[in-house]
Amino acid sequence: MPRCRTTCSIACRQRCERTVLPLLERIAELDAGVMLDAGCGDGETARRIVEAVGAVKRLVLVDIDAAALDEARDQFEGLADRLEVAFRVADVTQLPFAADSFDSVLLSDVLHHSGDPQQALTQCARVLKPAGILLFSEMVCDELSGPEAVGRDLHHFKSAIDRLCGVPHQNTLPRPVIEAALASAGFETLWWQRERFDPARPADPDGRRRIAAREQFLETYLEHAEQLPQYASLRKQAAFLNYRMLRCGFTEAPELRVIARKLAI
Repeated sequence: MPRCRTTCSIACRQRCERTVLPLLERIAELDAGVMLDAGCGDGETARRIVEAVGAVKRLVLVDIDAAALDEARDQFEGLADRLEVAFRVADVTQLPFAADSFDSVLLSDVLHHSGDPQQALTQCARVLKPAGILLFSEMVCDELSGPEAVGRDLHHFKSAIDRLCGVPHQNTLPRPVIEAALASAGFETLWWQRERFDPARPADPDGRRRIAAREQFLETYLEHAEQLPQYASLRKQAAFLNYRMLRCGFTEAPELRVIARKLAI
């Protein structure tokens, strides 16, 4: 399946800004030790954290997408003299590392891209040392405003197309479900934050620009489904999403950020 790498990369960078910056002041004193970025994408989130946390001794970045790892390598070219970095193609639900291998794990907006979210968290706990730290962020789909509900449904529309094309991409989860999954995997939450984002509103010129860009994104993403029997239905769904954006605007779903510790058994 062809992917909208440019459009997705822009969205990922914007989400990285929103995800990392609020975490930095919380983790500046963290002894990150040997860190794993499980599902690193283009590596920008890990790079920003490494630059803020001086105590990262070694960093391992894994992603199921080899092209994403190539982008991640570019992120770390200038840090090779001060940090040992390794890259590996791997699935977060089947991490190829021994138990208790890492002092910290970063799992940023990965859960809904995994084939089994609970297994992904369980694997992160397995490879963490006892009392190791999980830096976690994920979109949530509960307690939404009108524009947030549109943003959730825009994301679920994209994830539905991905699944029809054989790409693992789950719908986003409500916060209580994520919290229960973290606890089930053996994590204790030390700190959490739920952040909301400014909506694009149709009455505002910048809002109309953002809405037009999202309409174009929907049109481009629909091209992946042109040969599918569900194409006509998906086009109707896209038209209704465009209508909703023009009526009440949209914004990204809220982001849940968590710093958690692996419980010692």
